Amino acid sequence: MQKPEPERPRLITLYMDEPDGAGHRSGPGGKETAAVVQQLDSLIGHLIQGIDALPFSDQVNLIVTSDHGMTDVSSSRFITIDEHLNPAWYDRVIGSNPSFIFAKPQFRDSVYQALSQVEHIQVYRKHEIPASFHYGTNPHISDLIVVADCGWQFGTRPSSTLGAHGYDIYCPDMQVIFFAYGPNFKTNYQGAPFDNTAIYLLLSVLSGVEPAPGDGDINQILPFLQTKD
Repeated sequence: MQKPEPERPRLITLYMDEPDGAGHRSGPGGKETAAVVQQLDSLIGHLIQGIDALPFSDQVNLIVTSDHGMTDVSSSRFITIDEHLNPAWYDRVIGSNPSFIFAKPQFRDSVYQALSQVEHIQVYRKHEIPASFHYGTNPHISDLIVVADCGWQFGTRPSSTLGAHGYDIYCPDMQVIFFAYGPNFKTNYQGAPFDNTAIYLLLSVLSGVEPAPGDGDINQILPFLQTKD
């Protein structure tokens, strides 16, 4: 950012892989997670101080966000696939949450009916996947998917970790942070939650780049931006 203006990048991204690892190992409320969050808070504070020291700091927009939340999981809240499905009914199961079930064509209804009776999971046929998942029309998605209730697990064996994600976005623990400030953002504004897919459009607007087609809704992020006089 200290390069001459013609060489200065218009967009800089920084990814921190924590507190994801700590959240998985010790759970979202674990001591390790709390310590890592404190470290990251300090790092972000250092970043903000550096931006404020720039002679053009009033021209910089800063966004701090996350890709997912985290919730507590336990082996006591585990549903094993072997208790509910005949192995002859499907070819393979991929993923733990969501779980993608590639059922044999003649047994798709059997798999669906069996899992529809199980508490703490939701099973969807491909054409019934909620639009909020944004992948119901993808050719690589299996015929059936299973999404466990928040904090529950479904599969062949429970995870050894204490925290997990991948649940329905309407689970409160899956919500993420979004903080932003700079010349293009309103001051002291708190807006409604929005889909993470809208952030791509937000970056496109701020960078003056024509966005490619995608799942985001630009109307979700416009209320956060300053209106031009």
